[in-house]
Amino acid sequence: MGQYLARCKFSFLFILTFCAGLTLNADWRMDFCLANLGSDGSLISATVYLGESTGAADSFDAFDFPLGPPPNNSPYVCAYFPHNDWGSTYNGNYMKDIRSINPAAKTWNFTFSKSGTPLSNNYRLSWEITGLFPACYQPRLIFNSQNINMLTQSSYSYTGWLYSGSIQMQYNNSVPYQLEPLPELLFSNNLTQELNLNRYFKVGSGTLSFSILPNNNLVQNMVTNQDSVWLNIYPVAGFTGTTFAELTVHGTGGTLNAQISITRDATNSPPVFRDTIQPLEIIQNQQGIFSWNGMVFDPDLDTVTINFSGGENISIEPNETLQQAIVIPALGFKGETNFQFSLADNLHSPVIYTIPVTVLPAVPASPQNLVLQLLPENSLLLTWQTVHTDTSGLPISGLKYKVMLYADSSGTQLIHQYTNLTSPDILIPVESERMFIKVISVNE
Repeated sequence: MGQYLARCKFSFLFILTFCAGLTLNADWRMDFCLANLGSDGSLISATVYLGESTGAADSFDAFDFPLGPPPNNSPYVCAYFPHNDWGSTYNGNYMKDIRSINPAAKTWNFTFSKSGTPLSNNYRLSWEITGLFPACYQPRLIFNSQNINMLTQSSYSYTGWLYSGSIQMQYNNSVPYQLEPLPELLFSNNLTQELNLNRYFKVGSGTLSFSILPNNNLVQNMVTNQDSVWLNIYPVAGFTGTTFAELTVHGTGGTLNAQISITRDATNSPPVFRDTIQPLEIIQNQQGIFSWNGMVFDPDLDTVTINFSGGENISIEPNETLQQAIVIPALGFKGETNFQFSLADNLHSPVIYTIPVTVLPAVPASPQNLVLQLLPENSLLLTWQTVHTDTSGLPISGLKYKVMLYADSSGTQLIHQYTNLTSPDILIPVESERMFIKVISVNE
C-alpha cells in the first residue's frame, strides 16, 4: 500500500463547513485519485482518503493512516496530507485523514509530488463519495483555475504538472440532510410500524416538513407529536413482497428524496378474540347481550366472519351492524349452559370460542288463593295455588315453597318454619291460640 500511494503526489485544500449545532450519525468517505496517463493506456496513480466518522477526532487517531515509504522504482506520483500539527512521528504526512462529525468548518491540505520521467504530460483527477453524504453539502474542486461541482462530475483531466489545489465543501443550512440510514421495515403482519422522521433528518436553519407519495400497496400517514413527525405505515391486506415508501423532506432551501424499503413476508395468522372469555349471566326468562365490538382482531387485516351456534336451551340472534348478539335462554330454563362462536378468515381453520352462560333464577310470583281448614285433632290444613310463573307472568317450573309461622303480624317472632316443600299444601299443628302464616315460593 505504501508503494501504491508513493506513486501519487499532489496537494489540495479541502474545506468543509458542517451543519452548525448538529451531530451527524452516519459516516462518509471520499476516495481522491491522481493518475498520470500513458499514451498506450498505461497509468501510474495513487489515492488518498478523507471523510468523517462517528468516534473520530480531528487530531491523529486510529481512523487516520500515515503515508508509507516511496517505491524503489520510478516513475511514480505521490500524495499525502501534510500535518505538522500532528507531530513528526510519521514525517507529518498521512494518506488517510478521517475527522470528527462535530459541526465545524474543516480543511484538508494535500500535496502532489513525482519522481522520474512521467508517462506523459496528461493527468486525471477522479473521485468517489461513499456513505451517507449530507445533502446540505456542495463539494467544489478548486484546481487549475477551475471550480468543479464534484457531485455532477466524477473526474477532471488536464495537462501539465500541478502540485496543489483545494476542495471546498459549501454548505447550505436551509437544505435538509440525512442523519443516518433509514431502516428496512419487515412485516410479518399488517400492524402499524412507526418511524420518527426527525431522528433521520435535520436541517441547519428553519423547520422540516415531510410528504410521501401514494402507494397502492401501503397505508401511510404522518402524525405530529410535539416536535417530531412520525410516519405510521403498514402494508395493505393481501400484499406480499417488497415495495418502497417514497419520502420527500422539505426545507426552505431545497428538498431531499429518500426511500424506505417495505417487505411483507408470507406469514399469515388466524384471527383472535382479544377479550378474556367471561361467563355471561342472564336472569331466567330474560335476554343477555354478547358484544364483540372491537374485540375481533386479525393481524393480517383479512376479512373475518363470525358465526354463532346455540343449543337446546339457548338461541343466538347476532347483529353484524352493532357487532353484538342477543342471547336468549329457553323459556323457564335456569342453570348452566353455553354457546359458541367461531372466527374464520378463509385461510385457516375456524377458531372456536365457548362462552359459558349462567341463567339465574327469576323471582317467582307469590302463592295465591291460600285456604285454611280446621281438622280434627287440633290441626290446620293449609293449601294454595301452585305457582307456575315469575313476576312477569312468564313460565317457570321446579319451584319449592316455604311456610313460616309467626306470633306477631310484623313477622319478627318466628314460631316455626317449613322449607323445601314441593306440593302446595301442608298440615300444621295448632300450638297456640293465634298464629300469623306466611307462604313464600322459592326458585333456586
